[in-house]
Amino acid sequence: MNVLLYSTTKGRIEREVEGLVEALVPREKLEICRTADDLYNRLCAPVDDLGAAVLLACDRKDLSDMLSMKELIWRLRAILILPDMEADSISKAYALQPRFVGYVDSNLLVVSAMLNKMLENT
Repeated sequence: MNVLLYSTTKGRIEREVEGLVEALVPREKLEICRTADDLYNRLCAPVDDLGAAVLLACDRKDLSDMLSMKELIWRLRAILILPDMEADSISKAYALQPRFVGYVDSNLLVVSAMLNKMLENT
């Protein structure tokens, strides 16, 4: 099964998340989308081969972009990483119906553990 990683930046957090995902999934099984358009196009294709998705919202614009695709994201077993713990961000996050919500400023090893559990159950 492939894993989809969405991140619009290439900063420290994204590199850390990518490293955690690559520790669980071979590089050839990792699909990376760097723009909202790339994510939209990938989600319009069949997603049966995706075991999970890790969606990194680096800022509120990323989260708003994801909300515009919520019907497509609902089809995924998604882990969503939010930029902050603001009530508005959390409310928007749950509209996407993720399996797990993490935060960029929290321990990302929890994201790794959750992804591992999700992949074990595919």
